[in-house]
Amino acid sequence: MNPDKQSLLLWLEDELDSAEQVSVDAWASGQSNWLAKRESARAWKQALRDVVPASIEPPYPEFFQAKLERALRVQSSVPRPVAESQRSAVWWTKAWMPASVAAALVAGFFASEMRQETKPVQSLVIYTPEEGVKAEFFETSPAEGTVIVLNGVAAIPDDFEVPDTASLDPAGAQGVPGDGSAAPTASVLTP
Repeated sequence: MNPDKQSLLLWLEDELDSAEQVSVDAWASGQSNWLAKRESARAWKQALRDVVPASIEPPYPEFFQAKLERALRVQSSVPRPVAESQRSAVWWTKAWMPASVAAALVAGFFASEMRQETKPVQSLVIYTPEEGVKAEFFETSPAEGTVIVLNGVAAIPDDFEVPDTASLDPAGAQGVPGDGSAAPTASVLTP
């Protein structure tokens, strides 16, 4: 039988019970390296026993005991000074605390009110597909509208009426039945 690590460590220290000691001794009789380790451990233990006594009494135990008792008596006999409270400083702090918080709130309110909000600028982007046409625009405040002036475009005849809404006629995309044209026609949608 091969002993486990724990049994071997206990065997090296001579701490196995008699039944396990006999079985490990039988196994170790053929293991010269383990027998040498056991003899080395026994030699170290004996050397330590020779040098270090089993128990050491502290020097002058009465001296240490007397010193502790004296320190306890001195500590308990001296009255502790009571720290005086500084009521005036505490009162002053407590009185000004709400006022300082209120001042901070008012300052924060005015700081937020003074901040200028930036409104998005609505600007028209003017694109003219024809060269030589220049477009300008301006807004009219009474009519609340925007006027676009096109320079370089032929004049519109006076009899031309601007429709409210213009769109392609879906029927015209397929052609008007009977006329044979496939071109879309425009129709005016009025409300």
